[in-house]
Amino acid sequence: MVSHALANEVIGVFSAAKNLNSAIKNFLKREVQNNESVERFAKDFRAAVASGRPPALAAFIERNYPAQEAFFAAVARYAYPDLFDPTIERIFSSYAEDFNTTYSQAGDSVTVADRPKFISIVKEVEGVIDAAVREQGMNPNPFLLRTFFMGIFEPAVLKEVLATNPS
Repeated sequence: MVSHALANEVIGVFSAAKNLNSAIKNFLKREVQNNESVERFAKDFRAAVASGRPPALAAFIERNYPAQEAFFAAVARYAYPDLFDPTIERIFSSYAEDFNTTYSQAGDSVTVADRPKFISIVKEVEGVIDAAVREQGMNPNPFLLRTFFMGIFEPAVLKEVLATNPS
């Protein structure tokens, strides 16, 4: 069960979206690809949003987050393309090459060779994300940060990043 504080963060992000219904439709169109669980999630999410009742949206989020975190993150990226896309691109172009020298990866196993530099770059990336979110008139929160991190880091590296920075 998700905490009410986290549910409120997620609700806040989606409530502020200019066209959440369109974001959910884009998610459905681009992400479903014969995956019934993704389709069910999107349709249930759209129904909760369409109800126009904040308690229905809150109940949906509380039932499905964090178990469906990746789906919520994908919808958030569709809801805020002007925030996520250029920010992630800026982070890739500024930090990827240097960051990739701090660890090695064999399959799902990641070994951080230069932990201080790894942590420093993660903190710098978090600062870029924080500034970009604030520029959009939004308040940074752990849900947005994790959504960005999920779009930036491969799953095995993401585990290390979150272990270093559990925000």
